[in-house]
Order: sequence, then structure tokens, then C-alpha cells
Amino acid sequence: MNKARQTILLIALTAMLSAAALQWAGWLGLGQGETVTVPVALPRPAIRTGLPRPGGRIASLNTAALDRARAGGMGGRDPWRFVDPPPIPNPDAQRSKRAQARVAAKPAEPSLPHPDDFTLRYLGRFGPPEKQIAVFTDGRRVLNRQEGEVLDGKFIVPRIGYESVEIRFVGFPEAPARRVGVVAGRR
Repeated sequence: MNKARQTILLIALTAMLSAAALQWAGWLGLGQGETVTVPVALPRPAIRTGLPRPGGRIASLNTAALDRARAGGMGGRDPWRFVDPPPIPNPDAQRSKRAQARVAAKPAEPSLPHPDDFTLRYLGRFGPPEKQIAVFTDGRRVLNRQEGEVLDGKFIVPRIGYESVEIRFVGFPEAPARRVGVVAGRR
């Protein structure tokens, strides 16, 4: 706030306070000669006990009914105590438990044979495009195979790609082919 505005506000505040102090002291004389009336609250009627109400009946409190309600456990909710509500029986859950018990009672089927894991590393390919040769190694020996040839008596090389080769499993024609990528050599 700038200095001139602050000075004007300070002068206005001082003038208002001076006028209020003079009026309070009675020196200003504003409002003299007028009668001021202040509203006063009417006195409350006295309460008479034992007399019937305007309807002619007096209500009474039945304490026996209150005691029965308290004894029956009709208490209020306690926010500091947590209680799980009792579970609601579900007929569908009971049926599914019975079905699970029947399934568990059946003897387990013998596990089906599965193809061996492919443990060889694919190093790459070479040769002309119509007669590609894939190169594999097991760490001790190097194996060269063309498309359609069997590898180690367990694996078939059905397709040779640019950077990968597909491997199928001997004796498992329904098993999906597995794609094996080129493994970077050690340097």
C-alpha cells in the first residue's frame, strides 16, 4: 500500500474514534431528548405439576418395556468394537464344495509324456538359399543339419530362417514348434 493512502486511512480512523469517544462521554449530544425503548422478554408462566394437560391426559413412562428392551440386547452400535456379521449360507457354495470333493475323490490321471528340453545352442546358418545348413553346438561338438533332418535323435529341423530356426520334437507331432534364435558367441 502506498504511503499517501495509508496516511488518509489513519486520519479517517482517528476521526471516527474521536467521535465515538465524545458521544460516549456525553459531550457530543447526539440523540438527546429522544426516548429509547428496549424490548423486554415477557415472564414465563409458572409450571404447575399434577394438573392434566390441555388434552386431558398425562403421559406416563413405561419403565418395564425399557428394561425388556435392554435385556434383549437392543444396545447401540459400538464404534470401537469390530465384529464380523455371521456368514449367510449360500446353497451354490455348498454345491460347489460337494463337486470339489467328488473331483478330489477321483484318482489322478498319469502324467502324459512331454518332449525333452532343447539344450543345444543355434550358432547360425550358411550355404546357398535353396540348401541352407543350420549350425548347432552342445559345447563339445558342432552339428550341421539341413531342413527336415533329425538332430540328436530327438529333434527335427523343419525350417531354417535368417536369424532363427524352428525345432519340432520326434514322437510328438501335435506339440507346437519351438523357435530358437541365434546365440551370440563368447569373445
